[in-house]
Amino acid sequence: MLDALKPLDLHGAALELGEHPFEVVRLLVMAGHSVEPSVPRDRIAQLRVFGGIETWWGSIELPDDDNRRRAIVRGMIEAMLQRELIGDRTTRRENLYRGLPAEDYEVAAYAVSVLIQLGGLVLTRAPSGALVSIHPDWADGARALVSRGQAPPELAGLWEG
Repeated sequence: MLDALKPLDLHGAALELGEHPFEVVRLLVMAGHSVEPSVPRDRIAQLRVFGGIETWWGSIELPDDDNRRRAIVRGMIEAMLQRELIGDRTTRRENLYRGLPAEDYEVAAYAVSVLIQLGGLVLTRAPSGALVSIHPDWADGARALVSRGQAPPELAGLWEG
């Protein structure tokens, strides 16, 4: 019980946040904190807020789909639509796949990269990290992907594995 009150080292803070230790250091600096060998637990909570760090995948239910990869992408885009992350409303890029098992994480990360390249998702940089949103012109395409699994052809290879 007392261990829960102790500060964490950078590795422990990274595990707690679901980020890489270098990202923890970057967030500490960008938030105006000094970088020390240990990170107090209240500072971890501050970094979570400053960085917009969230874990969505505990609450996302996958759509009914005979293809798990397509279901992952549909669930991810549906979560963005539910949060109204269109245009100027953004989220941290890693929030889209944080908490997924490794094989699903890779699918989601690849799909995000493809959708950014196609212009369906918009990537912006901020002191808190890389942020994404659905491009307003692709909002109907995002809805079609969620409701019918209708995706850009560039994602078709992803469904195959």
